[in-house]
Amino acid sequence: MNKNWRSLVLKMLVLQVIFLLLHYAYEWFPNSITIIFSGTNESVYQHMKVGMFTYLLASLLEYLLVRKTLTNLAGFIYARLFAATIFPFAIFIYFYMAPAYYGQIQSIPLEVIFANVALLLASFSSIAIERQIDTGQPNRLFRFVVIVLFLVSLSQYIIFTYRLPWADVFATPPGW
Repeated sequence: MNKNWRSLVLKMLVLQVIFLLLHYAYEWFPNSITIIFSGTNESVYQHMKVGMFTYLLASLLEYLLVRKTLTNLAGFIYARLFAATIFPFAIFIYFYMAPAYYGQIQSIPLEVIFANVALLLASFSSIAIERQIDTGQPNRLFRFVVIVLFLVSLSQYIIFTYRLPWADVFATPPGW
């Protein structure tokens, strides 16, 4: 396995471990800080929130490891902000493959296994996108869009931790 594949697999494993730690952090240490970045229940939204904070933490760790050898800091930052923003949606997309193509998974152990496979697929996809973006110099418009998407997503994950919106992703809106 070449260095590129090794670093890809290593980052996927790091994302997996951080996700699992953040997923349970509030359950293990319930307080006003862990509630911000940890899951508070098993809703899809909470998993998406954990996903964003997982990617941010992994990116911070990666930065601390490579900062002295970085030649394209802007590319590094914007690639990871974009990946952190889309990672939760990749989790959503891959997790809902089972209901779409198979139906409801009747076994909790199988659902947990499938959820972890979906997380690995989301990690792989997000890292691939991140690496492609990282190869170039992000222009002003791309940087603007990434910052807006990132800040809006981040603020929603925090706000909706304390005050859920009226809409459910799969519910038919009242009156329709």
